[in-house]
Amino acid sequence: MDLKSYDIKILSDKYSPSQTEALSSLKKHGMLKFSLSSMISNDLIAPTSDIDELLSSSTLEPSIIKSGYSHPIEVPMYLYPIIESIGQLLASSKLARNYLFRPSLVNILSSLSTFNKEAVSDPTHAHLWHRDADDIGRQLKLFIPLNKCGPDNGMFSALSSSCINYYNYILDKRLILRSDSEDDEYRKSDRTRINDSVLRRSFNDFIYDFKAMPGEALLIDTNRCYHKGGLVTQDGMFRQMVQVTVGSPTHTWLENSFDRRLLRFLRHQWYRLNRFLVQKKDIYLM
Repeated sequence: MDLKSYDIKILSDKYSPSQTEALSSLKKHGMLKFSLSSMISNDLIAPTSDIDELLSSSTLEPSIIKSGYSHPIEVPMYLYPIIESIGQLLASSKLARNYLFRPSLVNILSSLSTFNKEAVSDPTHAHLWHRDADDIGRQLKLFIPLNKCGPDNGMFSALSSSCINYYNYILDKRLILRSDSEDDEYRKSDRTRINDSVLRRSFNDFIYDFKAMPGEALLIDTNRCYHKGGLVTQDGMFRQMVQVTVGSPTHTWLENSFDRRLLRFLRHQWYRLNRFLVQKKDIYLM
């Protein structure tokens, strides 16, 4: 599927017809594509010396292996203030306020994804199709690649939310059977995820592959949209990605105050009720 690209500056004008159109598309598909060139120079490729230093140690850390061969790194200092301003613009926009309950900027993260032979031959966790559970309901994540991304170096992929109700699941029968026979808890947690080839056989026309250039960004509700993180398939290649998260007061990454815990509990009960009512409509694939 294709996505229309919008200039990020449309978010600063609440009366913009383009922002109204973008909101309608977000509600339908759960994702939007933005051009950031009006706020950031397209020359965003990370310094090679820093990348080489990270590549030399990244595959040695067990925690990196567990996180899908992605290493948390700092957002470049020269870039952070601009990224933060984009996050604040998104959080205060008409689009976010019509999509989320009392949205705010939750955090800004950056990661480096690298090649690993095991990950390519036997994908797990972030490299399998899944939905996030960082909040009860919706959330928005803006993915900003700092280098060109394609099928060989960590292309992010997402499935239109129009394919499946938020309260239903798409499940991979073979992965369920495999997970049930695993002793490794990390592997067992892949039970509700889907292999790439399995999902594409049934939903290929509804998948957006984010073949990104620096200066482009993908806004996606990762709680509603099935997606998979970038799998680097070629040795020596990498992907550096900045992630900006905007969420509601119930978001699990925010300070755990009493009001937030109570609101989260009430929303969770509402989710459980709806899940009980529709669970027979889950989609099983093989």
